[in-house]
Amino acid sequence: MLKKLLSLGAVLGTLVFSQAAHATTLTSSIAGMLGQNVKSYYNNGVSSFNGWTGQQNNGVTAGPSGYPSSFVGYCVDIEHSFINGETVSLKNTSLLTKNGNLPNTGYRVAWLYNTYSSSISNNVQAAGLQAAIWEALYDSSMDLTGGFYKLDATEIAVIGQTNIYLGALQTAIGNNSYLSSNATWFDTGGLGQDIVGPTQSQVPEPGLMSLLASGSVSGLWMLRRRKAQIR
Repeated sequence: MLKKLLSLGAVLGTLVFSQAAHATTLTSSIAGMLGQNVKSYYNNGVSSFNGWTGQQNNGVTAGPSGYPSSFVGYCVDIEHSFINGETVSLKNTSLLTKNGNLPNTGYRVAWLYNTYSSSISNNVQAAGLQAAIWEALYDSSMDLTGGFYKLDATEIAVIGQTNIYLGALQTAIGNNSYLSSNATWFDTGGLGQDIVGPTQSQVPEPGLMSLLASGSVSGLWMLRRRKAQIR
């Protein structure tokens, strides 16, 4: 029995360290995806952006077991450009923060992604969802006319759609229902553009992996204590 538990502990330990060291790469394409070029500003109006705002078709290479090989994602880092083949770490969006660590930023982003990404049906909706994600990520005011991120006043259709999403998010914030939302954060560590994607139950969270490891150690300790009592 002791040998079996030792073997189990070794397997769990291998799982923990192999997942922690797992290197995943992403590719991205906007061909055939929903969205459009939108003029916006960030860094409190110092920097401008007039480019693709919407869905990305992301390919996953050497991803963790159980994670899809491709998914529809959205940018969660307006300050960096996507680099095809970028190396990423998979993290829970509960850890995602930008611009001064606004409270519960990652939960807000995950709520928007989980609530709307699967029902997007046209370019304005896709652009509006991306703009809403950026606003929720960088600003606490939910005001598209100022702050770290804002939309150009000429983007009337996108502003209207974005405000629909942000209004729904405000309601979710009011009743705290958004705090149960989680998604996957593909983190480049500042070396590329971060992406938000779906959460897969097959991808162990860091806390779960620690629990598995500590559980195996506890099991070994309890068995040894029992054998000592028998003697």
